[in-house]
Amino acid sequence: MAARATGVPGRMRLGTRLQFLVMQTDISGIEIAPRRHRLTAYLAGIATNLSVASLAALAAGTTDGTARGVLAAVALLALLPLPFQLMVFMRTDLYFVLQDLTRCRDLYGDGVAFSKYAAQRVLRRAPAPDPSRDLPVHERRAVRVYSAVLVVGTTLCLAFLATVTLPADVILFARAVTRLGPGHSAAQRLDSAAVVVALGGVHLLWARTWWRGRGVSAEPSRP
Repeated sequence: MAARATGVPGRMRLGTRLQFLVMQTDISGIEIAPRRHRLTAYLAGIATNLSVASLAALAAGTTDGTARGVLAAVALLALLPLPFQLMVFMRTDLYFVLQDLTRCRDLYGDGVAFSKYAAQRVLRRAPAPDPSRDLPVHERRAVRVYSAVLVVGTTLCLAFLATVTLPADVILFARAVTRLGPGHSAAQRLDSAAVVVALGGVHLLWARTWWRGRGVSAEPSRP
């Protein structure tokens, strides 16, 4: 809605950021809009989350009992996605804000190219010329700093996936499958079936979305 208010088409679709499945908004063309409109579109998702959380928290303060608990849960759920936005190495909404403020044309793409160049130098291979040397000075500095954030952030994120997320998912899925058999109550079987469907479904949807989106450039996203 924020993009369309500036005359830029926008559509929502599923996307992936490393191991995360996200809902992203394609607003190609926003780059030609004035900066104020660009930043408004980039920050619209965060503003929506903060607005929902604030309204739910205010409403929770005027109620009690079950209604208060539900409203508190709504506020928490609205706030939970916001830390994800700080992971600018995955091209979140704040990444696009950062790219705009540093006046870089393709901060992520140039950061990836420079990271590959730096890796080849460390491995003492014959690298191609420094891809950042043809950039304007202000872009060159931003790209080199961002490339370090990109490498460290991606490494830590994938390490967490390998050591925590995947082992936990495998254990949870295996336990749920074993409780589908005889010797368990109907409630336990129903709970286990829900886990199998939800957990397996999310992973299958991630794999399908990743496969379909290979090679497609990504626009501002939110989890």
